[in-house]
Amino acid sequence: MNTMGELSIIGAGGFAAEVLEAAELAGWSVTNLYDDDVATHGSDVMGKPCVGKVDQFLERGASRFIFAIGNNQVRHDLAARLEAAGHQGARVIHPSAEVSRTAIIQDAAYIGAGSFVGPQVS
Repeated sequence: MNTMGELSIIGAGGFAAEVLEAAELAGWSVTNLYDDDVATHGSDVMGKPCVGKVDQFLERGASRFIFAIGNNQVRHDLAARLEAAGHQGARVIHPSAEVSRTAIIQDAAYIGAGSFVGPQVS
């Protein structure tokens, strides 16, 4: 049962499967993926379709997203654009990750399987 709400993934390359699986295990309902690489359009990742470019996601009404993009600068720049358009980054934490109760996890953060986030980490 998904209880976190609907979520779109920005990025449809190899990292997308890992992020998608963690999101679903954490209770998110992943609806679709967006990627500026047109070669990914029409494909799917674990049964979820890549439906278009990031600009098409920007045109949607406010919704939740998580990145499946490895480049820090690209994520940073995209987050600013998405948030300015009213979208909100989601926190996706794989159920096997250990996160201290005093850690601060920001929106649009992904914490993968087996990760450890210690006390007072931000």
